[in-house]
Amino acid sequence: MQMTSLYCGWSGIQAHSTAISSVADNLANENTTGFKSTRSLFKDFMSSAIYDGNTDVQQQGNGAYVGSQYVMTQGSIYTTDNPLDMAISGQGFFTVKQAVNAYPGGPATGSTGNNYYSRAGEFHLDANGYLVNPDGYVVQGFMAGPDGAVAAGALGDIIINQDMYINGQATGTVEVIMNLDASDTRTHLQADAIDPTDSSSYNYSYTTQLYDGDGNAHTIVSYYQRLSAYAGPTPPGSSSVWKAASYEYDNGTYTPNPTSPNNVYYLHFDTNGHLAGTSIDTPAVGDAYLFSPEVSGGAANVSNRLGEDLTYTGAGVAQTYRTSGSVTFAGATAGGETVSVGGDTYNLPATASAAEAANWLAEQINSNPTRTYFAQAGAGAVTIYAEGATPMNLSSTGAGLTALDDTTLNQVVDAINNGLSARGALDLTGLLPGNTVTVAGATFTEGVDFTDAATLAAAINGAALGVTAADNGGNGVYLTANAVGTAGNAITLAATGGVVASGATLLGGLDDSATTLVDASAALSITTSLSSLYLQRSDTGAAATLTLGAANTLGAGLALDFNASTQTSVAADAIATFETEGQVQLAYTFGTNTQDITFDYAPTDTGASTQSAGASETSYLYQNGLAGGSLDGISVDRWGDIIGHFTNDMDLTLAAVGLTNFKSPGELKRMGDTLWAATEAAGVAVVGLPGGTEGMGLIEGGSLESANVDLANEFVNMINYQRAYQANTKAITASDEMLKEAINLKR
Repeated sequence: MQMTSLYCGWSGIQAHSTAISSVADNLANENTTGFKSTRSLFKDFMSSAIYDGNTDVQQQGNGAYVGSQYVMTQGSIYTTDNPLDMAISGQGFFTVKQAVNAYPGGPATGSTGNNYYSRAGEFHLDANGYLVNPDGYVVQGFMAGPDGAVAAGALGDIIINQDMYINGQATGTVEVIMNLDASDTRTHLQADAIDPTDSSSYNYSYTTQLYDGDGNAHTIVSYYQRLSAYAGPTPPGSSSVWKAASYEYDNGTYTPNPTSPNNVYYLHFDTNGHLAGTSIDTPAVGDAYLFSPEVSGGAANVSNRLGEDLTYTGAGVAQTYRTSGSVTFAGATAGGETVSVGGDTYNLPATASAAEAANWLAEQINSNPTRTYFAQAGAGAVTIYAEGATPMNLSSTGAGLTALDDTTLNQVVDAINNGLSARGALDLTGLLPGNTVTVAGATFTEGVDFTDAATLAAAINGAALGVTAADNGGNGVYLTANAVGTAGNAITLAATGGVVASGATLLGGLDDSATTLVDASAALSITTSLSSLYLQRSDTGAAATLTLGAANTLGAGLALDFNASTQTSVAADAIATFETEGQVQLAYTFGTNTQDITFDYAPTDTGASTQSAGASETSYLYQNGLAGGSLDGISVDRWGDIIGHFTNDMDLTLAAVGLTNFKSPGELKRMGDTLWAATEAAGVAVVGLPGGTEGMGLIEGGSLESANVDLANEFVNMINYQRAYQANTKAITASDEMLKEAINLKR
């Protein structure tokens, strides 16, 4: 007697116990992100058959067994507060790889090993910027190029530089749609200057930020002045003209930018108030520079040492202003007084009159062949000039004399405008028989042409060498070029024996003639009430240039940098043009760079500036420049692009998440931790971008996919499996009773 029913009941218990485990697993993972549930598939055993000859008359089952199948349906999607959380809406899996860590549990330094696949998009950036899941697996995808473009290819680690900084973008275009009030009766002459500090000099203004090539912002104010009459190039249809001027505002100061007059242009409107075009009518100008050191006024000092230089070149002629010092004697010396020049100190003799003391000091200075300065004495005072380019201090001790090495702004301005004569000195303290002196190529011999300072001065003057000589009543002969300017610098000096010359040529000299055409002034700032040095070419045209010295030392002793200057006008010829498109290009100067920026007053086919009744206002203002910016936030779009948001309001795609799909995803191998591994049965892995032609799903950023567990269905299955389990136990009990009766037959 065979009791196969026992084994059938046992197999039923086993099968339904396994099915209950599947239900329990599904319920346990009901809150596991991206979890895919399983379902139980019951199958029967066929273990025996009864045959009658060649005919199969009976088949007998031997119980049941159970298999499982992954349910790969989409779970519901819910939002989170993490922008890097991702859910796939549609087909595909995220791809991750085991991280390579710098130390156990530390941030990733890369990835290694096989790919794993997951629908759980709980991602974040680790300390090294790698996009990882909670277990540290590195998310795979595609990095973007510098322009933010992403192309699918081989998967790689996604890494985001959290300290990323993008350079600014220089402004190239400014688009403006504005209305200028046609009923505004305040009109101006074309020659009337626009003064940003005087609202009566213009009708309307607006402010915009422009950016240079380094991403630095510049505040530009555009002013508009309605004209009563206009003489210049005119586009067709022009009926009413407004003058515009561009100024840069910085720390309370308005500076023409572009440099004046290139910051001025004109807007033209027809009789209907429509924009007819723009024009430029710029006169020829010369260079002009405003030096940034500001002082309280023209009488304020700009130097406190002798020998400080200000050098510039006008019309190809080098001009150098060099500061000097003076020592003035109030009366006879008492003894003990000193004068210090640089590192040299001179102890004055006692009981010398003012004139004697001045002559003595000049002779001491001029007779020293190692000096880098020389002196000219006269009327109880000594003027000290530096020979070299090393500035030096001048000071004195004693009550009977005053040393002064200060130079005021007005003194510099006067010297440039009025010119200076070149100067020099000859000292005869060590005169020896036969010594010679050469001035401008003429040689004078002691004992033949002169015997002392007075006769040498007379001989030089008598030779008409373009220089005037004078003696100080002692051993000094002072030379002054007869005309101001740099021509005096060419007057040569030479001496033999004990005679000492102040240099190889006369020193100094500023030209006030028409050859330099440079005017100086103490420019008063309206906003700061301080004064600056202003140099301007008084001629016009593209050749009227002014070049500043590269190593000026003027003001260095007072921490005033006369190398720091702003070019307020650029030498240019006259320009007279018009156009009908509503555009004008301006050449701005930002730092040392020139940047062309186009202002477009008719940026679209339907949008253009107008002149109509109503308030003057700007309705649309756009410029395409950007400041530099650092990474401020990250988001993910539906195409899987990881987008960086920067502090300059710029957005840039940094990377894109890759998706992988299989023809039979239900055949993937479950690895735990919401990961799956590829199998041959699942098919070839297909890699692509979300929403691509490979049939990939889209990405929901800041969201996660719930487990696809159906609680109601699981509880129904649980009840069904439990009842079936009980029924199979009854089959075993019944079989047991039958065996018991069979055993009892022997009784």
